[in-house]
Amino acid sequence: MHNQENLRTAALFYAKKGLPVFPVYEMSGKDCSCGSGDCSSPAKHPRVKQGFKEATTNPAVINGWWDKWPNANVAVATGRGVVVVDVDSYNGGDEGLEELCRTGSLPDTVEALTGGGGRHLWFKVPSDTKVPCKTGLATGLDIRGEGGYVVAPPSMHASGRLYEWEVSARIDDIDIAPLPDWLERLLVRDNKNIAIRPPTESLSDRIAEGTRHIRLLSIAGSWRNSGMIEAEILPALQQVNRHRCDPPLPDRDIDKLATDIVSRYDPGSVPNYLTGGITKADPPTEPPPVEPYPTALWPTPIREYLERQAEALSAPVDFIGVPMLAALGMAIGNRRAAEIKLGWIEHPCIWTGIVGKSGTHKSPAHDKAVLPLRRIQQRCQADHEEVFKQYEEENNEDRGDTPVRKQAYTTDVTVEALTAVLHNNPRGISVLRDELTGLVLSMDQYRSGKGADRQFYMSTWNGAQITSNRVSRPDLVVDRPFVCISGGIPPDVLGDLADKQGRDDGFINRFLLAFPAERKVRWTDESVPEDIVSLYCKVFDDLWNLPDLPAVLLMTAKAKDCYQQWFDEHHAEMDDPGFPEHIRGVYAKMDGYCGRIALIHQLVRHVCEGAAGTHIDEESVIAAAAMVTYYKSHALMIHNRVYADKRDRRVLGAVDWLRRHGNKATGREMLTARLGSAKTMKDIHQLIGDIVDRGYGYIDHDAGRSDSVILCLNT
Repeated sequence: MHNQENLRTAALFYAKKGLPVFPVYEMSGKDCSCGSGDCSSPAKHPRVKQGFKEATTNPAVINGWWDKWPNANVAVATGRGVVVVDVDSYNGGDEGLEELCRTGSLPDTVEALTGGGGRHLWFKVPSDTKVPCKTGLATGLDIRGEGGYVVAPPSMHASGRLYEWEVSARIDDIDIAPLPDWLERLLVRDNKNIAIRPPTESLSDRIAEGTRHIRLLSIAGSWRNSGMIEAEILPALQQVNRHRCDPPLPDRDIDKLATDIVSRYDPGSVPNYLTGGITKADPPTEPPPVEPYPTALWPTPIREYLERQAEALSAPVDFIGVPMLAALGMAIGNRRAAEIKLGWIEHPCIWTGIVGKSGTHKSPAHDKAVLPLRRIQQRCQADHEEVFKQYEEENNEDRGDTPVRKQAYTTDVTVEALTAVLHNNPRGISVLRDELTGLVLSMDQYRSGKGADRQFYMSTWNGAQITSNRVSRPDLVVDRPFVCISGGIPPDVLGDLADKQGRDDGFINRFLLAFPAERKVRWTDESVPEDIVSLYCKVFDDLWNLPDLPAVLLMTAKAKDCYQQWFDEHHAEMDDPGFPEHIRGVYAKMDGYCGRIALIHQLVRHVCEGAAGTHIDEESVIAAAAMVTYYKSHALMIHNRVYADKRDRRVLGAVDWLRRHGNKATGREMLTARLGSAKTMKDIHQLIGDIVDRGYGYIDHDAGRSDSVILCLNT
């Protein structure tokens, strides 16, 4: 039998916490105790005449109710300091909640499990804030606010099951979290329903296969510029996809596209080349420090692999996506090139680096990114062993030249050996390094630092002919050297990539570097199914097996127009009087990288989706421009560290720490954390002075005491 005292005790407990309660009917056998045989809301409708309007926190009134109706279920009135997100799990509510959370994150809060299999997420709001009830906020998602109520534990549902608190989110164990600002704005905005804005273009215009992604991306970009949020963009984009795309794209592609456009761009900041002229938008005045990795730009086999591996490794998706680009370039090799204009040819040679502290899983992520190259190399080795075995079994007169072992990559090689490897592998080679600093520091190690190893590598990036003349071996000539490089590097040694004599020789400018926000490493049972791994590797196999004849891909007229628009905007940015000189070289290399990435993207779409393999279209140029935007956003932060002196690097490291710890700290807290390798408060005071002098923060004094200095970052 349901415990009557538990219901009374719960009602009094809620009232003591300031939550108004009132009694609702309970079940009597298989029917509602209201006595109506066809009750439309069994065990949920009020026992008191005015319903939620009579809700109270008065213990005397509450005791009187439960004296009269000892088995009554307990209801809590919402909208009076509390709002509840009602998740109908049986009707897609969990997916709807996930959809809502793409707009913003929800904090951990009190959560009840309903007897009907749903969930109630409780949030507190100021008593003077009126949040209206709303049905259908998203699929299976309602809001219980002003004028509403929810049945609360330990009431009994019509199913015979109890309402219960989720074991880790009980109301007697944790506080009800405040309603996030973004959700409050969404719910109370003019007290109007959240209406999906109709598309600005006629639904009668068909979007043909091959242009679907770019057209939808342009439409979503124009909506984002007008101020729409993801909860508005996604369903509107789904409508356009269903009614205009021939055939429609998969729902998951639309989900990713909407998420990507909202996560990467603030309203009004989507660049013109991305919106395709649907709307013109000025660039953001204060762009975010770094862009998130744009996984949505890649076809499904790559996108799913990136996302699943990132979850399995508990690492940023950037750690896999960045080295993957260089690996894709290597799979293509110098057998394909993009013609930007007459006389301007770009091969898919890519140098990448992932920046991250030790223990952030950058090395395992790099291994997962280049896994297909390792499998290709294993097959090359097996093939070589078979051919070499046959070679040795032949008569000396019939043997011919010694079989050459083909390679996809190398991990440790001198410049002289690399020249020989390139001579034997005319399609190119990839240099994979766990730590890029090891590659840089090994350069000229046998020449007391007076060699030309850096210049050699830069020649391979440009594809300039290499001629090697050595007394001990025949002369070697490599017409079009092709070397892709990928690896990791800790942030504290970024300066090692720069020329030791302080010259800007352009070596570091050739690297596409990314330094994503740290992701907390936590245990996960997540793993990547072999079918997803196989599909990812198949992309590389198909690129590797493209016909061996070199081919140059021209841009279509629309693609060329798109590239020109991006090129002009890119260089206008560099012409700004305030443009930082120390990243000018990096930005200059982006002209070529945009073409190289467009070539890679086109051929990846060719093997994955059947896109053209003979020219570069508009969609690939737009994807490349978006990818370049991602790398540009990381360049400023990273190159600030590269060219900073030791004192500057201490400041940057301290600022990073402060941003992860609430944007402020006392001097004593900073000393405890040993920021800037500080040993005394004198060191901390110097560090604080440097942070303030460089404009990163300001000093607040608590009661004027010098030992309670608080450093606050400018936000």
